[in-house]
Amino acid sequence: MDNNKTLKKTPSIEDEILSLAGKLWGKRKFLVKATCCFFIFGIIVALITPRKYTATRVFITQSNSSSSRAGGLSSLASLAGINLGDELQDGPMSPIVYPYILSNVQFQKDLMMTPVNFKGIEEAVSLYDYYTDPKYDKHPGLSKVEKYTIDLPFTLLAWIRGDKEHENDSLCEGNTTNFHIAGMTRKEVKIAKELKDRVSLTVDKKEGYITISSTLPEPLAAAQLNESLFSLLKRYVSEFKVNKSQLYLDYIQMEHDQAKAEYQRLQDQYAKFRDANRGVKSAVAEVESERLASEVALAQQLYTSLANNLLAAKVKVKEENVVFTDIAPVTVPDKPVNPRKKTVFTWTFLGFLMACAWAVVQDWVKEQWASFRRKEEE
Repeated sequence: MDNNKTLKKTPSIEDEILSLAGKLWGKRKFLVKATCCFFIFGIIVALITPRKYTATRVFITQSNSSSSRAGGLSSLASLAGINLGDELQDGPMSPIVYPYILSNVQFQKDLMMTPVNFKGIEEAVSLYDYYTDPKYDKHPGLSKVEKYTIDLPFTLLAWIRGDKEHENDSLCEGNTTNFHIAGMTRKEVKIAKELKDRVSLTVDKKEGYITISSTLPEPLAAAQLNESLFSLLKRYVSEFKVNKSQLYLDYIQMEHDQAKAEYQRLQDQYAKFRDANRGVKSAVAEVESERLASEVALAQQLYTSLANNLLAAKVKVKEENVVFTDIAPVTVPDKPVNPRKKTVFTWTFLGFLMACAWAVVQDWVKEQWASFRRKEEE
């Protein structure tokens, strides 16, 4: 019997649900008002928030200096007496390091100078000018509201530190000419942070493909930024890859030019000597002629050897260029990533949930507050 009474006293899940539904029904007017307020707020947010379009590209990297291709080149070069060496066996730069290239200061400076076309602007403008020149701000009122509300602490801090007066100054103080240190101005640092939120690069280590994305307020501009990011990344990867070979090529080119000039000088000297001693029968002349001929032969041998090495070095540089192969080329996005309907629905649903939560705990909060006040009065 006691167990039965206990069971009767314990409310079931159905009873709790009915009780909760009753509370919500009793507060239905409040729920409707709160939901409508959040619905209107969602519309305002959707209208004043700039739309964002994201352009995406998927590609893989391939190196011309693969083992099979290098082996074929070595076989062909050996017929001409040229040794390409073992360096052609080097593989391409690992895509894992590509995200670090995006963090490169010079890369960021090159990217922010990328010309992009925006609606209402006749000529293409760089991203640096677009985000720093007030005349390109399409929402000046919103920018001022954000500056003196959300960003107010940062605005005051910048005013105290005097950042506005020194925003074009480099952050690298002192003379860095002899050290080749890349630096940024305060404005460039600000734009670099903006770009960090607008471009991304992810590497699928398992499958080996790379995805780059770019986000801007307009679809065509987003696609153009993606194309520029792709081209710039390809240039930097190729430069890093061929840097060592290019240094060797420059050295061989210099030695080749010097050997060629010396060979031609000795040829001219030998030819003039023979013309001057034509028909002269003298042991001294014969010895001098043989000595000059020997010097010409040695110079020719050195020149020929360096010419072969120069050709090999040029092939090396050309073959080490990295090829980026598109799997899914970039296209102009047709839909924004932050559609207004989704924004309005999100705020409306959030408002409904918050109103329901308050309707459920409202009585309990009032009781706790009243109890607290009574204890204070006592």
